[in-house]
Amino acid sequence: AQEGYTMMTEAEYLDHDTGFNTPNNSWMFMTKYDAEDPNITLNDGDSSWGSQMMIEITTSNGYAHGAGTVKRIDAHLLETIPQTDWRRKCFIDPELDELVAEAQTVEELNKIVADYLSDVSSYPETITSTAQASASGAFGGLSLKFRLGGGDAGHSNAQFVGFVVAVPLMRVEEMKLIEAEAAGMQDEGRGKTLLEAFAKTRDPQYTYNDLQSFRDNVWWQRRVELWGEGFATFDIKRFEKGITRSYAGTNHPKGYRWNTDGVPDWMNLCIVGTEVNFNQACTNNPTPIQPTEDSPEKVW
Repeated sequence: AQEGYTMMTEAEYLDHDTGFNTPNNSWMFMTKYDAEDPNITLNDGDSSWGSQMMIEITTSNGYAHGAGTVKRIDAHLLETIPQTDWRRKCFIDPELDELVAEAQTVEELNKIVADYLSDVSSYPETITSTAQASASGAFGGLSLKFRLGGGDAGHSNAQFVGFVVAVPLMRVEEMKLIEAEAAGMQDEGRGKTLLEAFAKTRDPQYTYNDLQSFRDNVWWQRRVELWGEGFATFDIKRFEKGITRSYAGTNHPKGYRWNTDGVPDWMNLCIVGTEVNFNQACTNNPTPIQPTEDSPEKVW
């Protein structure tokens, strides 16, 4: 499946205008929004991918930007990404929150943000409004991975121009990580070699984590490389992992800071209740029950 495809370069990955919105030689399968699609033309494009994932908007549009329901990378996962790994530039470092806390005026705040984000965003003022619209008001963990299309026009007219983008569904990078994992389950040494070769294209100083299992090393690469592309739930179930959202410094909202030792019930698909009620031969997964309180903080 990898034949004829090449991995995304740093320049392609982090491009301010075409990052993860324009097909390239890494993309094997994608979906593409058209300007006439109902989820672009109706309700200010709020049902589109861009509304959920893109934040560099100069107006108040989008759930992520205007409504404050922005998606962030997990704070602990971000901490584990070395500064030498250029994929870290997709996410805003919590250090910015410490800097803006010292600002005395709006002008000072805007200058601090603009200076700090000059290398990663051409529209730093939009990041400020995104952070301020969110419940926490924080900058840390905000994602710049998925960029608006259409250049300046897309940022100022997001719902009809900026959200008209392509979205990757399958990239050759996923194939390489599948290959490394599969090889490692037969011959761990060979899998490690493949995984290290992959990782060094993202971080020339990458070192294999000998304190974790081989598959955990693969999982970490998948979490970072494929963030926001739809693999988290399936990987957690395949690796039979728990989730950790309650810990010191977490950026998960209060009331949802749950830790589990295994795959949480809410990741199990349930058949609609009316089917079970009228089809006596149909069995179902138990209805997930929401925890009544946050879990005690985990100590890493």
